[in-house]
Amino acid sequence: MYRCGGAYLSYARKLFRDKGVSLIMENGDLEILKNTVDFFSFSYYASRCVAADMNDKTANEGNILRSVKNPYLQTSGWGWSIDPLGLRITMNQLFAGFLQD
Repeated sequence: MYRCGGAYLSYARKLFRDKGVSLIMENGDLEILKNTVDFFSFSYYASRCVAADMNDKTANEGNILRSVKNPYLQTSGWGWSIDPLGLRITMNQLFAGFLQD
């Protein structure tokens, strides 16, 4: 939603507008956003799989999205998929989308 460099991406501005979100910006805020990023943090819990059949009996209703178990991944004690490749892809996307010059 935000790209380092002092601006919100157009799809984020549209999402805010569509959801009725109004950001309160003061003079100088966008200039501050152009400063160097000193710390970047994210949480990655598990990847998700979807099924074409919405009546799939293996689907779970957890969180926001309905998903099915990925038969190619191991799961944690909580039943979440353990997906090191998904973590790597996420880190690459974050780097390319936010931090890369």
